[in-house]
Amino acid sequence: MNLFILVLFFMLFSGILFYIFNFNHLLMMLLGLEYLLLILSLLFLLNLMSFIKQY
Repeated sequence: MNLFILVLFFMLFSGILFYIFNFNHLLMMLLGLEYLLLILSLLFLLNLMSFIKQY
């Protein structure tokens, strides 16, 4: 479980680096939206797993 959170933080960090170094604005916008959806779905799965573990 701890490793999963670590991977999530690494993905977040690499995404921020990608935003800083990218120069194509349209591509950045599309990839940023996809990236945001991916992070939101991963956080939702993480919350779901912790909710299932409680019961």
